[in-house]
Amino acid sequence: MSQLALSIAFIAASCAGFLLCGIRTARCPATVARVAVQMLGLLTLGAYLLLLWDRPILARLFPHANLIVLSNWLPMWGCFFVGCYAATENVHWMRRMLLSGLTLCLCIYSCIAPLLGETPDCSIQSRPGALVSQSTPYTCSAACAASLLRLHGVSATESELANLCLTREGTHWQGLYRGLMIKTELTEWTVEVEPFDPQTLQQKTSLPAIMCVNIDPSQFDGNVDHGFKAEVGHSVLYLGPAGSRTISVFDPAPDFGLESWGDRIMETITSGVLVRLVPRDPDNVAALHESRRTARHFAARRFTVGL
Repeated sequence: MSQLALSIAFIAASCAGFLLCGIRTARCPATVARVAVQMLGLLTLGAYLLLLWDRPILARLFPHANLIVLSNWLPMWGCFFVGCYAATENVHWMRRMLLSGLTLCLCIYSCIAPLLGETPDCSIQSRPGALVSQSTPYTCSAACAASLLRLHGVSATESELANLCLTREGTHWQGLYRGLMIKTELTEWTVEVEPFDPQTLQQKTSLPAIMCVNIDPSQFDGNVDHGFKAEVGHSVLYLGPAGSRTISVFDPAPDFGLESWGDRIMETITSGVLVRLVPRDPDNVAALHESRRTARHFAARRFTVGL
């Protein structure tokens, strides 16, 4: 059985345990204890949504390739409250079964959602060693992942990464994390995720990274050909600082390529994450230098666009 299937099986088993816990809670004769457990469930759910849900800290707490499945704990809470409701005798059994069945279906869908759909059909990619442009509207993250791996001496293609990253009509950052973790499993590199911070990108010691960002195109002037869409995230490959308050990036969109991003575009970024490859051994200084040197080599090429 694949690691992805095992991860889904683990979540499914956990959901079954939470369902039984909910049933047992509802049947508890002590009203105070029953309400206390249910309130604890609500509070922990709120804490999860507020502090952990879809946040980069999950990659540090659970550095597993299938984080996209293992970090989704909503089905567990859903099953707990289904158990509480289904075992309640104050509601007609037909209504209980109908609502409980519907909620369980939503929990199942939430568990398997990353696997649904088809991976985009990517075209044959460029020569080995080159930065990779996306060949479909949905594979900017996969193309950036292939480019980042190539910068670190790991052979990769857009098509391969689209499959590993579970790309469908786009790629979630946790899917991107999955693809990179699998590709670097037997290498000297591992994957690090952190919240987007434009200040860190200005540091000369900053490593190449994939910038998965959400951009508000309404902040651009009407005559600027920026190529971004409202409420649609985009990924570019950060190569390093390019000067005062300017960074070098590679935009995998075929019409763009190497670009210089300044305050004009950085101020339109509303949120995002940075995904890097870092040495497994923190003392491996040679690997860090080689990564920066290769990124600077590409960044030194002629820019196609300046924003």
